[in-house]
Amino acid sequence: MQTALLKGHKGPVCGLDLDASGGRLLSWSEDGTCRLWDTKTRRGIRCMAGGGEAVCSAAFSPTNEHLVLTASGGTISVYD
Repeated sequence: MQTALLKGHKGPVCGLDLDASGGRLLSWSEDGTCRLWDTKTRRGIRCMAGGGEAVCSAAFSPTNEHLVLTASGGTISVYD
C-alpha cells in the first residue's frame, strides 16, 4: 500500500537515502537535482543542484549535519 507520493524531480529518480532518525529523506535524479524531504509532512525542505549534471549519488554524513552528493561530471558537493 502506497502511503506517500513525493513529486518534484523532472527526471528519473536514481536513489534514496533516509537519515538515521528517519525524519528526512534524500532523493537524487538524472534531472541534476538532489531533494531533501521531511518524512512527516511529506514536503520538500531543500533542492540542491548537481552543477547541471545528473546526480549519481547522495548521502547524509554520519552525524546528519551534512549532505554530500556526486555528479556525473566528477564533482563532489557538500552542503550544511
